[in-house]
Amino acid sequence: MLRPSLPTFVLFVLLLAGLVAGGCLWREASTPAPHAWLVFHQRSVPRPLLLAAHADANERRAAQLLAETLAAAAGVPRAYFPIRRATASVATPGTIRLVAKSDATSAARPTAETLLQRGVGYEVNAAGLTLWANHRDDLPAAVAWFLAKELQARWFMPGRLGRELPRRSRFALPFGSASVTPGYFSRHLHGLRSPAEQNWFAANQLNNLVVHGHTASQLLTPADFQRDPRLAPEWNGERYLPQSKLDQSWQPDLTQTATSDLVSRALAKQFTKEPRRLAAAFGQNDNWRWDQSAATLAVNAPHRYFRRYPDYSNTLFAFLNRVAADLSPTFPDRFVSTYAYQWTENVPRFAVHPQVLPMLTADRSQWFDPAYAAEDQDLIRRWSLAGPRIFGIYDYYYGRPFLVPRPTLYAVSQSIPFAHAAGARAFFAECSPNWGLDGPKAWLAAQLLWNPAADSTQLLDDYYARFWREAEGPMREFFAICERQWLNQPKPAYWLRYFKDDHQRFLFPPSVRRELGTQLERAAALTRSAIVRERLALVRAAFTVTERFCHHDETRDALSRLALQPPAPTDELLRAFADFSAARRDLLAEHARVKRAYPLAIAGDLLGDYLRNDPRPRVLLELARRNVTGLVDDELRQRLFAGRTPGPRELTAAAPSLLADGGFATLRERRAHPFTLVDWNEGDSPWLGRSEPFERRRMELRAQTGGGQTIHFSDCNQEAVGQWLPVEAGALFHASVNVRGRVSPGNMTYLLVMFVDADGKFTDLGHIDRLPIGQWDEPTSLQLVVRAPANAVRLGFVVRALWQINDDYVEYSEASLRRLP
Repeated sequence: MLRPSLPTFVLFVLLLAGLVAGGCLWREASTPAPHAWLVFHQRSVPRPLLLAAHADANERRAAQLLAETLAAAAGVPRAYFPIRRATASVATPGTIRLVAKSDATSAARPTAETLLQRGVGYEVNAAGLTLWANHRDDLPAAVAWFLAKELQARWFMPGRLGRELPRRSRFALPFGSASVTPGYFSRHLHGLRSPAEQNWFAANQLNNLVVHGHTASQLLTPADFQRDPRLAPEWNGERYLPQSKLDQSWQPDLTQTATSDLVSRALAKQFTKEPRRLAAAFGQNDNWRWDQSAATLAVNAPHRYFRRYPDYSNTLFAFLNRVAADLSPTFPDRFVSTYAYQWTENVPRFAVHPQVLPMLTADRSQWFDPAYAAEDQDLIRRWSLAGPRIFGIYDYYYGRPFLVPRPTLYAVSQSIPFAHAAGARAFFAECSPNWGLDGPKAWLAAQLLWNPAADSTQLLDDYYARFWREAEGPMREFFAICERQWLNQPKPAYWLRYFKDDHQRFLFPPSVRRELGTQLERAAALTRSAIVRERLALVRAAFTVTERFCHHDETRDALSRLALQPPAPTDELLRAFADFSAARRDLLAEHARVKRAYPLAIAGDLLGDYLRNDPRPRVLLELARRNVTGLVDDELRQRLFAGRTPGPRELTAAAPSLLADGGFATLRERRAHPFTLVDWNEGDSPWLGRSEPFERRRMELRAQTGGGQTIHFSDCNQEAVGQWLPVEAGALFHASVNVRGRVSPGNMTYLLVMFVDADGKFTDLGHIDRLPIGQWDEPTSLQLVVRAPANAVRLGFVVRALWQINDDYVEYSEASLRRLP
């Protein structure tokens, strides 16, 4: 037998040692160190996820989130993490268990202390990994917190584009445990409707534990008022009895013990039926038509305003104190949720029952105004000392229906930690994000709700670095510009400025839009990865809607001004008419395209509010008088008039006004307590005046030479004067009113024509002609040309003034409504 030479033998030994050592090194990399448990590695074997045998939808969602994320991090099919039902209460070696410590079947009626213990955590030992939550509905939060902490998983926006997750070849956890209690126990961003948004909601540890709402009309029905008219509000000296559940334009008489007794019984039934319910809701109806009886006025005396609204907090919270006291003996650890909202935002003059849970409503984007921020922070502090054991924060994070970027990260970063430090523990925001325009707003809010002590600057650094990667710089600047536009807007601040208002475009004039477009181009030039390219495409698509929306309003404004001023040359009118028609087509087309291609970019189809101001029919009327309508496309003319265009002879034919008292001569203001001033026409006038009481509100009726009156409004919040007339379906009408005034951005001064059907329902949003921004010292005329829809039976002719600030005012006179032949 041949013997290997010494060098060959040595080489063979060294090679064998190397192979052995290599094998040991591979096993060491694939085997957890002592006292650690291997979740997965490159040669992973399936790791079952065990759920309780009676797992509900929340637990299943938690398991799906965990399985999908672990599989994505490991780069293996999801089948490697199968979801199974546990068959035993003890841990099965080699599994991941999801456990609810306080199971739904463990207590028929858990205490409030139990319901408020919302901690989550995990434990690792030789048997495997156990993820737990005190309550089964918090298991998605437990999973999401674990994945964010241990795998650095992020869900910046819904769907595939929003997830950031580092890939790992190996994931092992040392033996031990960790747990956390979230800062806010109830964390709800409302308006996330799609399946992708619902999954994002769970992945960002959100929940909805405090039930609340405008429930007065649900708890008090028309039948209740018929049985006991004492429940009904008193208006103008008479009890108002709602006839339909659809009628929610009232508040009950909250001074009556009969009202509190009925509500107490209704809420007790809810607690009895749902033993795990923490709170039941009594929220005032969403309006300001409060009871006007002497008893209600006495409760609020001495009368005061708060944020320029009448202060009715004494009325509401005295009532809720009685309801809570009624419930307390049987349900000593349950809560009555309500809204500190508009007329009831302020703290009442007495202590509030500990079982009343107020949600403090405010649009905290107004914190751009230091005076408003200081006032709101003081209010939150005062509520923390007012008596409730729990109070919450209610905000407005839209999104929909805004069509311009509204990140308002300054408000999120400041208000959530501040309110938590003051004692707030529940949170709700109307959100409906425009994911392509609002940036990290919803994500940042979710992180701060979970941990109010987190550094918002570091959170945003994480967002920009991981979500935008190579495009971080320009995208950070894009949203910084948007922030500056909101922060530097003209003062004073007021509730939901620019909500459903075309004047949003004043925050984003052409120069700013160009600057934003430049940042998007810079980002595109830097982008190399496919995922960032897709994310950028979504933002660019949403921003094209912003650009079309702003341009639409700019061209409309130009056309409106030409129509309102002394007769403009025909060629100017035609050019402005064509520009606006093109801008309108572009907006509609681009909005539809983006909604199809990028459903998350823009939240909703709410263009109606922005389209109902269309000056083209009145311009066509002027062109018809000049006998040049033939210069406008015939199909467009017919569409704008919803039928045949009237000719010059028809337009100039004498036709009396259908309005009774078009000169407002019979209009009189009812003398009443200023806190109850709602319907103020007096006597036999056909006009109805409707207003919102407001501090420093000024309304005057000024006699005109030759008869009639001028209506003057200044320092007003919501005012309307109108009348209703029967109409024939299909008839064409020309409405007009003379107007003078001063208009600031956000102020709405307009003529409105609307129609209702035989059931009293509005046929659409109506048609308006709006006075553009500026000073209109010389009288001009707002005009509408509208055709009654096929189902219309009545027409409403209304002049309105909304949200006047600074030196805004309006004067209306000489109204007319003619039927065109």
